[in-house]
Amino acid sequence: MKIIVTGASGFLGSRLIKKLEHHQAVGAVRHDFDISREDDVMTYFQEQQPEAVIHCAALSDVGACRDNPQLSYQVNVMGTKNIALACSKLKIKLVFCSSDQVYVGLPGEAAHVETEEVHPPHPYGQHKVLAENHCINLSPNSVCLRLAWMYDASVLPGEGRGGLVTSVLQAVRNGEPLSYPDNDYRSITNVWEVIGQMDKALSLPGGIYNFGSENTASTWEVAAHILKTKELAHVPLLKKENTSSNTRRNIRMDTKKAQVHGIEFNLSLEGISLALAHHL
Repeated sequence: MKIIVTGASGFLGSRLIKKLEHHQAVGAVRHDFDISREDDVMTYFQEQQPEAVIHCAALSDVGACRDNPQLSYQVNVMGTKNIALACSKLKIKLVFCSSDQVYVGLPGEAAHVETEEVHPPHPYGQHKVLAENHCINLSPNSVCLRLAWMYDASVLPGEGRGGLVTSVLQAVRNGEPLSYPDNDYRSITNVWEVIGQMDKALSLPGGIYNFGSENTASTWEVAAHILKTKELAHVPLLKKENTSSNTRRNIRMDTKKAQVHGIEFNLSLEGISLALAHHL
């Protein structure tokens, strides 16, 4: 299958390209075409004639989207709309990378399901919801993956940090203080598990799917588990309140819908243990 991967220089896209050898994968970045320009998208897709598009490109920094909501809207909403429109017209399968951030602000302690009505308070989450709607409305066969907070147990050349696991371990190496919120609960997933399930994602019926590890531990507990797994339990780990709220924040995802289609992820703590076992 010929697959275009947008955002091929990003955290997920750069790794995804490395593991699609059994397909004809084309990594696309901004200089290849501008997703915010409808004509650019259509022309590029017509030239490449892919059978599928995995749309990873995004402005994904929540703070940057809050500071520049116009840019976030242009990239995250209009860019996705243009891609969905081209995929619909050219009969291309679309897999859109959405986010667990759409669940921010929802009450309750249970893991969230795809059928809940979401009203995220920040532009990034709001724009991901709008982008999902464009995918489903313009190209009903689209698969929208609500991705969790992803990590890698190693850092790629030229990359800053590979997510929570490497951030914790690099901070220890650099003698930096460690503190994480103990009132923050979210799914935390090995990026390679996400990539390993992407073939199945390409075959999913159109719709929205939670796509990542289930988790019952707080972010502080996850960080403590990383330290313990690496025999660093003696390193001080402070608890801090979530910077966005003084109350418990829960954006954990229920993944039963994906499980029906044979898509399984390790629980967050189990996944971290397995990831670190290969990087001792």
